[in-house]
Amino acid sequence: LDYIKDSPPDKVDATLSAGYGSGAPRTLFLRFSQILRQKHHSFCPDGLEDWEKTQSEELKNTADQQVQQINILAIDHIFKVFRAKFGEENNNYWEKGILQGKIKTSAYSKSQDVEVGARLPLEAYLDFIDLKQIVEEKTRWPLFKDVMDIPLDDQKGNAKNVKWMDRFNEIRRIPAHAAPGRGYSLDDLNLLELVANTLQSRISAYDYDQIQP
Repeated sequence: LDYIKDSPPDKVDATLSAGYGSGAPRTLFLRFSQILRQKHHSFCPDGLEDWEKTQSEELKNTADQQVQQINILAIDHIFKVFRAKFGEENNNYWEKGILQGKIKTSAYSKSQDVEVGARLPLEAYLDFIDLKQIVEEKTRWPLFKDVMDIPLDDQKGNAKNVKWMDRFNEIRRIPAHAAPGRGYSLDDLNLLELVANTLQSRISAYDYDQIQP
């Protein structure tokens, strides 16, 4: 009550603005827990310390950058592999590399909404979840396993460790659809760190010249 009484109205409004989703009550609880802890240092409900770690502006900025980094690394690697395997002639890297017709059709359709002079290569119009379908296709997986196989703690030992791509697809919506009370969890930050570092390390060492056409 002292916080509400002594703080400027705009600060109180910002504290109370936690959106309308299922996570809003939890966010409000943690915010007020943080305020109480400033006066009662022993007060530390479950989850508060982890939540506080995710509120760092520096961590948020790093996570936003890692989202972009992972997206760019994945697209760039996949299509460098396809170009090395199938070549550029007649767009073979695209036409022969991607076996799912619906994915190609959707990307082409999106490209038509852009002025001709401003259009990017077709792979720029793929959704990230399309990339997962492309790399895990059984005849394409051998091309990508060395780089894209990243087991999570609960997924070790599987034939294809690509669950991280589903998780990343969810996480990337956080900066893309910013909303009050919506932010990265500690698990999100840990996954971004793991994937960004793993992809960067593996791709930096990858020899595209060893791919047989």
